[in-house]
Amino acid sequence: MFNKLLQRQISKFYGNIDEIPEKSLELLKIISESYDHNERDRSMLERSIEISSGELVELNNKLRKETVELKKTHNELNTLFENIDDVFFTVDIINNKILQISPSCEKMYGHTIKDFYANPNLWFDVIIEKDKHIIQSNHSVMNAGKRFTQQYRIVRQDKNLRYIETKITPTLNENGILIRIDGISTDITERKRAEKKAHQSEVRFRKLVENSHDGIALLDPNGKLNYVSPSAFNILGYLPEELVGKDPLDYTYPDDKERLVNILQGLFTRYGETDHAIYRMKSKNGEWRWINSNITNMLNEASINAIVFNYEDITERVNAELQIESDRRNSEALINSTNDLMWSIDTKGKLIKANKAFISLMQLISGVVFKSGDIMDDIPGIPLENKKRWEPHYFNAFNGVGQVFEECNNFNGHEIWNEISMQPIFENNEVTGVSCFSRNITESKKSLQHIKQSEETMAEAQRLAHFGSWELSLVETENNSLNTLRWSDEVFRIFGYEPGGYDSTLLNFFNAVHIEDRLFVTKAMEKALKYNSKYNIDHRVTRPSGEVRWVRENGTIIIDERTMLPQKMIGTIEDITERKNAELAQKKAEANLRNILENTDTAYVLLDTKSVVLSFNHLAIELSQQQTGNVIKEGVNYIDMMLDHRKAEVQIKIDALLAQHYKISYETVYTDKKGKEQWLFVSMNPIFNDDKELLGLSIAARNITERKLLELERIKITSDITQRNKDLEQFTYIVSHNLRSPVASILGLSIVLDTPGIDEKTRKECLKGFVSSVKNLDNTIIDLNYILQARKEISEKKELVKFEDIVSSIKESIANIITKENVKINVDFSHINEMFTLKSYLYSIFYNLISNSIKYRKTTDSPVIEIISKRVDKKIVIVFSDNCIGIDMKEHGDKVFGLYKRFHMNIEGKGMGLYMVKTQVETLGGKVGIKSEVNHGTEITLEFET
Repeated sequence: MFNKLLQRQISKFYGNIDEIPEKSLELLKIISESYDHNERDRSMLERSIEISSGELVELNNKLRKETVELKKTHNELNTLFENIDDVFFTVDIINNKILQISPSCEKMYGHTIKDFYANPNLWFDVIIEKDKHIIQSNHSVMNAGKRFTQQYRIVRQDKNLRYIETKITPTLNENGILIRIDGISTDITERKRAEKKAHQSEVRFRKLVENSHDGIALLDPNGKLNYVSPSAFNILGYLPEELVGKDPLDYTYPDDKERLVNILQGLFTRYGETDHAIYRMKSKNGEWRWINSNITNMLNEASINAIVFNYEDITERVNAELQIESDRRNSEALINSTNDLMWSIDTKGKLIKANKAFISLMQLISGVVFKSGDIMDDIPGIPLENKKRWEPHYFNAFNGVGQVFEECNNFNGHEIWNEISMQPIFENNEVTGVSCFSRNITESKKSLQHIKQSEETMAEAQRLAHFGSWELSLVETENNSLNTLRWSDEVFRIFGYEPGGYDSTLLNFFNAVHIEDRLFVTKAMEKALKYNSKYNIDHRVTRPSGEVRWVRENGTIIIDERTMLPQKMIGTIEDITERKNAELAQKKAEANLRNILENTDTAYVLLDTKSVVLSFNHLAIELSQQQTGNVIKEGVNYIDMMLDHRKAEVQIKIDALLAQHYKISYETVYTDKKGKEQWLFVSMNPIFNDDKELLGLSIAARNITERKLLELERIKITSDITQRNKDLEQFTYIVSHNLRSPVASILGLSIVLDTPGIDEKTRKECLKGFVSSVKNLDNTIIDLNYILQARKEISEKKELVKFEDIVSSIKESIANIITKENVKINVDFSHINEMFTLKSYLYSIFYNLISNSIKYRKTTDSPVIEIISKRVDKKIVIVFSDNCIGIDMKEHGDKVFGLYKRFHMNIEGKGMGLYMVKTQVETLGGKVGIKSEVNHGTEITLEFET
């Protein structure tokens, strides 16, 4: 019963196993099994040891060889340990004992190894008092087991002060208690002295740099600034710390970057050499400053290791040079950009300077290209009479009297008029030359002749266009007094007077303005005068006859360029009475149309040919908010306002309308904020002008939800009636076929039983047949009742049903069949796992489909059923698929959901399962579909509206 070893141990306490309490038996059985396992494991281990003994010998030899190598390495390490200048040490913290310290401690501290072993705190005692806090401040770090480095000063036994750097590695036990430290100490005295000396040199250097007007910057090998002198603030406006770590190219003018990069790249490998560069850099206030730099490669200097920029700000100098050059170019461009002649000559008649127009004309006349210094007294090709006319003018100019005169020359039969100016050039109050200017004024002379004709033509044009001009003097002049008002002839006519037949004063003007518009006109003129601006207003005037006319008045202030004060006001007046009346009529018509649009039950939107919203009524606003959540606005693109899933469809319709120029009507549906479907009838119509040009389109949308719901209800009722008729036909078929047979049998048997002289054997057989027919009749009636129950009005309350719960319940109810037939049911309800429906109907549907898959399984394979749910649009779709024997859909496809339709006569069944599934799915408002192939399984799809 128990393991032999355990039995011997038990016998020490119990003489007989029967004396063992029942409560202990189970425990002893478990212990016995454990003993058995241990004995088996020990046997296997002994066998493994026998097998591995050879390997152990080989491993032992290898270990001996590695031990020799390890001793050799240890000896080398001890030699290094004893001869290195740094001091290595190990301290037992628990026992406050130095475990090990290298011999170099005597050189560093002036104390022997024995001194340290004798006094474990000697290393702390030699630290100067001012530095002991450094050690104490690191206690928390050390107790946390973290490595750290500390620097401090000690006094050697010979009173010599030394700087020591110690690196500590603490060790904690499993409880987090510090038990040991290992460290290395280095004498850094010489390094500290060098650092101090370098720091003093750096301080002196920095003071020199900080007091320099020029700047110094160091660029490290990575192209980043690691030092910038304080003068950067005066030059660029940046504090040094704002530039350190930055790339100077980030501040360099874009056009200068490539040149500066090339200089730096060429300099990077030329140690000790210097290049020169001028470039622009952006200051903190955004201004570009010109920088002149001497750039030296000092990367080979260990103390510097940088590219050194010695730079100065030359912005003012460069700007001055650029301004001088710009002024020179502008002057030359100015005098050479005109066709006017400009030249100057000195007192000896030599050419000082001339523009291109003068040089070209002289070349054309004389064939000579004149240049500075040439004598200008006798120019070939210039008539003698011209020279004689000019002599007195030159004479006066050289005597300090400026000359301006006009002359006319005949050139190839054409009169050429020139205005000539000769002005003396003074230097130290003496005339050193004459500056001359000649302008061709032929066109202006001709223009003067045309002005009078133009004025007459303008007056006639103004009369025809009912367009006049006026001028109001704002200052007193020789020709005009203050507030003098001048009208063109047509202004008189607009105001109802003959030209000149009325005193055109400012007062009379305001008297003619309609009394209701006078304040409006006054404010417009006052605002223009106040801000030296223009005004453009429409107002009415009253003619002497009492007739009221609409005018459009424009006014502009003319500023005296010398005094910068208003000099006069000029403007125009146009009679717009007919246009104004037409506009008022149009506005009235638009108001009437707007009133109609705002009081209709249709939403209207007007678009241009690019689908930009031009106008809409209030219903369009409401509809836009309901559909998209956005408020429709003028100027926005209509397509952009649509929901994403509607944009493409609407764009196609608009494109078709614009291309074909025909009306488009359609129905559409959307879901409002309350989750209800709203149906719209939408009509798109092209809009043309009088010339049949397409201007845009109008969109009219009317809510037809109520009508549509009635239509859908009618369609549903029609569908229900059609289905009921089919059901009635089916029911009639059942009654005529399934009831007729048992009833006919009962009637026949009744006749036989009623026959006189029937023998006992026949009577028993008839009674037996009679009972069988009654049972068949009863089964048929039960089936009919079941069908009627499934088709009757639903009275059960709907609830939220989880698909997983249905499947689990069915598994429990047919657990024995699932186990017996090794059925696998795989489900995936991750997309949707529930629906609001009748639980009993959904259970029946699932049960029939699962039981069918099991019933019509293959004899060679275990049944595998997969059930997947998903949401498609607004529908819940459930797909049942299996690996059953399948159905020949070509032969039975139209009868697969019929009552009493069986397709596998070798398997028991009544042919009601799929019929009931279809009936119950349709009763729940759903649809059922099937795909099947013989020996390839069946897939049934259920669709339910949500």
